Amino acid sequence: MSISCIPKAVACKITAMQSLFLWDGSIDNRKIHRLAWETVVKEKDRGDLGVGTILAKNKALLFKWIWKLGSNDKAS
Repeated sequence: MSISCIPKAVACKITAMQSLFLWDGSIDNRKIHRLAWETVVKEKDRGDLGVGTILAKNKALLFKWIWKLGSNDKAS
C-alpha cells in the first residue's frame, strides 16, 4: 500500500472489512451501528475516533516515499 496507488475497489473492500471488525458483525449477521462511519474516520481533535480513510493513508504513504526520494537526507 505504500509503494503504489491502490484502486478504489480495493479501498472499499478494506473499508468494509474495517467496519465489520469494528462493529463485530458479518455479512450474514448484521448488528446495529451506534456510530456513523463518517464519525469513525474524522480527526481526533474534532472529538471523533480518528481512524482515517484507506485512500488518505495510501496518499500519505506515497507522499512519504516521494519526500524521501526527493530529499538528500541519508538518515533513514
